[in-house]
Amino acid sequence: LGARRGGRDAVTSGACQGRPRVADMVGTLSRDPEPVDIPQPASLRKRVLRTFTTDEMLGGVLEPHGAPAQAGAQAGQGSRPVLDYSCFALSCFALAGAEATVLYPFEVVKTRQQVATSTDALRLGTVQYMRALVRDQGVRSLYRGFLWSVVGSMPAEMSYYLSYTLLKDTMLATPTGQAYPSAAYLVSGGLADAISLVLGVPADVISQRLQAEGLLQAGAAGASAGPVGGQGPRRAPVTGWDIARELYRGQGIRGLWTGVGATVAVYSPSSAVFWVSYENSKTLLGANTPLRAESLATQVLASSWSGALAASITTPLDLLKTRLQCAPAPKPMAAHMRDVVREAGGVHGLLRGFVPRVLSQTPRAIMQTVGYEMALRWSMR
Repeated sequence: LGARRGGRDAVTSGACQGRPRVADMVGTLSRDPEPVDIPQPASLRKRVLRTFTTDEMLGGVLEPHGAPAQAGAQAGQGSRPVLDYSCFALSCFALAGAEATVLYPFEVVKTRQQVATSTDALRLGTVQYMRALVRDQGVRSLYRGFLWSVVGSMPAEMSYYLSYTLLKDTMLATPTGQAYPSAAYLVSGGLADAISLVLGVPADVISQRLQAEGLLQAGAAGASAGPVGGQGPRRAPVTGWDIARELYRGQGIRGLWTGVGATVAVYSPSSAVFWVSYENSKTLLGANTPLRAESLATQVLASSWSGALAASITTPLDLLKTRLQCAPAPKPMAAHMRDVVREAGGVHGLLRGFVPRVLSQTPRAIMQTVGYEMALRWSMR
C-alpha cells in the first residue's frame, strides 16, 4: 500500500520530468471546457435527409449520409452556396440535346408501332423493326423529325427541371412538405411536367407526324405500306413546315396543340410517379445499403427502376396520345381506343409499343437524373 501511495505521489509531484501534473490537467479542463457534439440518432438523420431542400443538400448543410455538417456550415463562417439558375438552365439545355440524340431511334420505332394498323408490324420486335426500317428507308429514317423534336424538347426540358427544383424546394420549406415529403415530390413532378408541355407539345406533334411518315399516307389512301411503311405509294418528302401549315389551315392555331390534354394525362402522372419513386428509392438505398444517398451508383439504380415503372404504367395512355396527335382528322379518344382494340383483337393492343417505350424511357431516366444531379452541383455558387 505504501509503495502504491508513493508511486501516485511521485506522479502528482512532477517526479516524471516533462510531463504535466494531473492537478494542472484537471484545472485546465475546468477553466476551458470544450463543447461536445452529441451524434443524432440514425432515424433523425434519415428524416432530415428526406426533408431538406436542394440548396441545403448541395450547399453544405448536410453531409452525404444526412449527418449535420460541422463548423463550416455554421453562421459567421461564410454564406451558404445557392443555386445559380442561369447556369443550371444552360446545363439542362445541353442535357436535353444529349439524351435526344442517343434515344431518338427508339422513339421513332415506338411511334411507328403505335400508329401502324398492319398486324405485320406487331409481329416484329423492336430490334427487328429497326433493322427493317433501315433496310427499307435508310439510316436517316431513324432520325426523321429529330430537329423538330430537339427544338421543342430543349426549352421544354429546361423549364421542366427548373420548375421541379423550384416547386420541390418551395414545398419542402413548408411544415406540410416537411411532414409529407413524398407528397411534395409527387405534386412537384406532376406540375413541372404540365408546365413544360405548354412549350413542347407543338414540336412534339410535328416530330411524331414526321416519325410516322409513310404509315399515315398509306392509311389515308387505303393502301398497304408493308410492316414498316416502306412499300406504300411514294410521294415527295414531307417537311415539318408542311405539317405545321396543314395543321394551321385545317384546325387553326389549336391544331399545333392537338392532343395536349392527352399529353398532360400521360406525362404528368408519369413524371409524378417517377420523382416520388426516385427520391424515396435514393433515400432508402442510402439508409439501408453501403451506398451513399447521393452517389452515382445510387442515382443510377434509383432512376432506372423509377423510369421503367413510370413508363410501364403509362404505356396505354401514351399509345392513345400518339394516335390523337397523328390522326389525319380529329377523333375522340374513345374512338381511338376502340380502333386499337379492334385492330389487335383484344385489349392487349393497348400495350403496343411497350418494349421500345421502356427501352427508351429507362436509359433516358438515368441520363436525366444523373445529368440533373450533376447540373445542380455545377450550378452551386
